[in-house]
Amino acid sequence: MTDAMIQAMDSVADVYGGTAAPLYTWTAFQRIVTVHPLGGCHLSETPERGVVSLDGQVHNYPGLYVADGSVIPSSIGFHPVMTISAIAERLAESVVSSFAN
Repeated sequence: MTDAMIQAMDSVADVYGGTAAPLYTWTAFQRIVTVHPLGGCHLSETPERGVVSLDGQVHNYPGLYVADGSVIPSSIGFHPVMTISAIAERLAESVVSSFAN
């Protein structure tokens, strides 16, 4: 999978006249390391297992919501922007629907 990502980035760089460069950690160690710390307010079904419910509301604090990368329990790979965006959008829908009722 990583080889396919590198080839895709090489193709994009070629189109724009640039040069793609893989992460140093990939070149040196064949490992992807993220600098995007995540976690801290994990999504969970109960307060004993995390901070926020599956709709993004902080357990035992009605009306207080968290909808960012902190609800993801750990690093998820290459770059978390799309996952964080998808979760934030899902949780935003929960907030809106809770006020609509």
